[in-house]
Amino acid sequence: MSPPGPLEFRPLATCGRFDQAAGCTWRSDQESFPVVGVSLYFDLVAATALVALASLVIFLIYAVFTYGPVIGRIFELRPVFLPLRVSPEDLGEPVRFTTDDGLELSGSFLARRNSQRVGLLVFCHEYLSDSWSYLPYVDYLRDLGYDVFTFDFRNHGASASAPDYAPLQWATDYEVRDLRAALACLRNRPDHDQAGFGLVGVSRGGSTALVVGSEEPDVWGVVTDGAFPTRGTITAYMFRWAEIFVRSRVLLALFPSWLYSFLGWVSLLASQRRLKCRFPDIETAARRLSPRPWLLIHGERDAYIGPEIAKALFDHAREPKEMWLVPAAKHNRCRECEPEAYAARITEFLGQHAPRRPVTSGAESHACGCLPVFRRAGSAGWFTQARPQRHGLGHELIACPRPLPSHVADHQVVFRPAGGEQRPPARPGVSRPDAACRRRPAPVAA
Repeated sequence: MSPPGPLEFRPLATCGRFDQAAGCTWRSDQESFPVVGVSLYFDLVAATALVALASLVIFLIYAVFTYGPVIGRIFELRPVFLPLRVSPEDLGEPVRFTTDDGLELSGSFLARRNSQRVGLLVFCHEYLSDSWSYLPYVDYLRDLGYDVFTFDFRNHGASASAPDYAPLQWATDYEVRDLRAALACLRNRPDHDQAGFGLVGVSRGGSTALVVGSEEPDVWGVVTDGAFPTRGTITAYMFRWAEIFVRSRVLLALFPSWLYSFLGWVSLLASQRRLKCRFPDIETAARRLSPRPWLLIHGERDAYIGPEIAKALFDHAREPKEMWLVPAAKHNRCRECEPEAYAARITEFLGQHAPRRPVTSGAESHACGCLPVFRRAGSAGWFTQARPQRHGLGHELIACPRPLPSHVADHQVVFRPAGGEQRPPARPGVSRPDAACRRRPAPVAA
């Protein structure tokens, strides 16, 4: 039987069915029209998608080659820092240890001043500083039963320098190696604390502490001051400075947020090849830190690492975690703005999570008396040195439990109570405890 003619009408409902009367499945040209229309529609959609994808790829290539070098230069730029420099008289026990890539690092083990051990703290200094900067941050905790281990990262202080590595303000796999080597050294000591370690890090040292703390099972807590993520920070910088480098307002308005992240990621990969190092993912480390507790301290007026960057990093972490934003504090200046509250916060946090309970609570140690504060070299800021004491003279005066280090002579010194007003020097003939550790205040410009 011949197929239906081209002018023969059949209902569309019979399309695709076996025609018993005709004994075949032949369809007229009118019946095949809907099938051809649907196929053409999908062909047009696929062609449009391919054109859009090709345009996107071309645009990404253009953006990478146009703005990638600019981002890389900004990322590798070394900012001008005034790092904290301290030369204490208590050198502790000198320690030398070797990293897994054969570099010898220098550190010091400073024993607690209390008979009861509460825990072992490992201090990670900021970029361009050294191991002795632990003094204003955690030295007072030795009076509460904490042992302190502090060390110099490679290319800093007394540690050896890697010839093919130029440190930046960003945490790299080299700093991670150094901290891992420090923990391995402490585990091999005969007085090793089986309960593990608490990590305290400042700025880049805090970012390194997050990475290592998220990986080492014997870390029981992490405290960071000014820590920051690499990828999140460079993305925030791109949002901040995009108007400077992108001339077209229309093009800038069309940039989606994921494009900034993509360009930052590509620039990081290029910088890793040039600098011969790897930048660990700080956000992932924060997410993996739990169940270890984390105290994040950051300045609300931080011009380098804005508080929104710190909040975004904090949001990646799970409980237990605490965040303290210090009003009016700039980068690495939280302790100088709120010295008493700073010490109390850290003491309380460590007291809650340390493997053993401290002998004296932070409230008793820091709610009384005045703190001697020292000017950071080349800076208008101040940092605390000694723990306060009561002495029963009717009003609170400066007191320190041990002689001040010799480096104090290199700084202007003023004694300030918790209220912020300056105390006059002691009158001649007035007997006060710890008189040997007092120094006459130097005049301070208003």
